[in-house]
Amino acid sequence: MKRLCLQHLLVFVVLLAGPVAQAASFDCSQARSSVERMICGDPALSALDEQLAAAYRTATSAGNSPQIRTAQREWMTERNRCAAPSCVRSAYERRIAELSASEGRLEDPSQGQAGTPGAIADGKYCVFGSGNSYDMLLARQGTDGALNFALSSWAPNGSHFGVAGLARRVSSGWRYEEGMRSADPTQRCVVVIARAMDGAFRISTVEGARCEALAGHGATLEGTLVIPAASRVGDAPATFSAGSLMQIGCDRPARSGRARR
Repeated sequence: MKRLCLQHLLVFVVLLAGPVAQAASFDCSQARSSVERMICGDPALSALDEQLAAAYRTATSAGNSPQIRTAQREWMTERNRCAAPSCVRSAYERRIAELSASEGRLEDPSQGQAGTPGAIADGKYCVFGSGNSYDMLLARQGTDGALNFALSSWAPNGSHFGVAGLARRVSSGWRYEEGMRSADPTQRCVVVIARAMDGAFRISTVEGARCEALAGHGATLEGTLVIPAASRVGDAPATFSAGSLMQIGCDRPARSGRARR
């Protein structure tokens, strides 16, 4: 009787495990890394993996395949550093957004808003939200392709996120890192900047390196911040830093008054 129950139990376990093994875009029976096993055991992560695979296929078929493949390898290296499901989820959501921008095509950092060779990403960009909230991006690109940037984001509740530095050029855009050797995650900072073919900037941080200490006031940037090309209001200052963000700011356009009769 015990033997029969055990056989039934084994069949039940196999039936449960079967769908999970087919859920992700890869063969879960061949999963080697802890991140791959995490994806196979989490239906939500598995769905994101399949969604990313579809976005990747669309992106590579649309053009710029070598660039996209290189960016994908860099992304997988970053993803594999994750130790928690929230980190993996954030990595997938960010990469899917990058691939989906303008039919999955990311602009070469050395090109301008419309893909004109030699154009650069210089400028001051302001995106206004509700109340007194706004997002400001300052950008100056060097001859080596590196991007001197500053990001200042004010939330409606008055909290502020500000970070500035020199982001190195990578295949998918630019990447800024600070304090990555620290054991304290609040001291670590990674800012990933991608640019779509329509000129929009897509800015995100990485789980475990949200720039809390560097940004000040414990504020973090989660998800992907989009700065449209049309939000450019002028040139970036010749010099700027995290300390000067409060002085620079963005001037909200004045509302037009009621027309006179």
